[in-house]
Amino acid sequence: MSALGEDAILDDDVVTEILLRLPCTSVLRSRAVCKVWHRITTDPSFLAAHAERRPAELLVVSREPEFEWAYQDRVDTIPLSLRANDGPAGCQRELHYPDHCDVHLLVGCCDGLLLFLLGRFPPGQCCSYFFVCNPVTRQGTWLDLMPPACRGNLRVLCGFYRHGPSGEHRFLVLANEPQSPKSLMTNMDFFPGSAAHYVFNFAAATVSSKAPRRLGPVPGNVVVNPYGSENQVPSHLYHRGKLHWTTHPQATSTGKILAFDTLSEEFRLISCPAWPTGQYSYLHDLCLMELHGRLAITTNLLCGEFMELWVLEDYDDDRSWSHRFRIQLPLPFCVRWTMGTGIPNVILVGCYMEKLAAVYHLTDKWSVEKIGFINSNTSARHFLFKESLAPHPFFDPY
Repeated sequence: MSALGEDAILDDDVVTEILLRLPCTSVLRSRAVCKVWHRITTDPSFLAAHAERRPAELLVVSREPEFEWAYQDRVDTIPLSLRANDGPAGCQRELHYPDHCDVHLLVGCCDGLLLFLLGRFPPGQCCSYFFVCNPVTRQGTWLDLMPPACRGNLRVLCGFYRHGPSGEHRFLVLANEPQSPKSLMTNMDFFPGSAAHYVFNFAAATVSSKAPRRLGPVPGNVVVNPYGSENQVPSHLYHRGKLHWTTHPQATSTGKILAFDTLSEEFRLISCPAWPTGQYSYLHDLCLMELHGRLAITTNLLCGEFMELWVLEDYDDDRSWSHRFRIQLPLPFCVRWTMGTGIPNVILVGCYMEKLAAVYHLTDKWSVEKIGFINSNTSARHFLFKESLAPHPFFDPY
């Protein structure tokens, strides 16, 4: 140390490499060290590189006793360390979000942002339906994701994603539109007209003068079910710049996978594998995932003993499905959902009632890591969370 001298200054590139390896909380503290470190850690290129390096973590909801007959629910993360016998004890981390957000109404996660459906509203916010926040920077904003022309009708949030070219976060909403006056005269049941997709960005969801973009009506007279719940959010897979669903109303009405290109904003229906009829679970039980850069789908045999995995070898040809794996997981697994981990041949599997999850190696057929939760009141969410310090112009501290 003495050879460097008291006035030695580290090169900016060296400092940057060191800071990139720190967790978000340490980076936030380092901004107070000096102006140089503040400049480095607030630069957009640094924030993007830092977010890319952050490890993926599994979101879980925990219930802890607060006092007699009262409990406190919270959202935690568990690292996917992929090391055998490395349980979550001591490494489960609580995320910070506003008190008005219900952890059981966590409906989306993207680039370190959490999206909550609001079940109760603070004073002055009764017209808002969602709240999005960054639990690391503790900033967020209210979102009104009801298209103005569809007030009073049902809508469903279909996707929360980042638009690649612009870098902005967007929301895809399917909403029932009102009938035309001519239709109302001939239809005394007062059912809604056709449904249409709308795309919101933060500006359209937070500023009343901005309007969402309408993508056009959904073919096949598909509407948001008037007898269902508008709060149901279809789970989706982001793959190749596209959103994919098996539970979107248009997917369930056709028995196919629905894909939405976030660049061209066009929709495509993809046929499911030609598996024998009557041997596999229903469309709502299918799980989409990415495996080796390809679209994959998993389903359970109706007998519940095996999980099958199929891969779409050529994305542009939905006749190119190939059966890759038949997996028999050890008890107590009864597969509820699956997702990729980004590691070759390794997937994350959530079991029935979501009380246990495991990282499973497909080709070697063994569990890399079993994630046992702290108590019986802890359940997993099929979201992978990665910390981010990126700022958002419409966010306010909470």
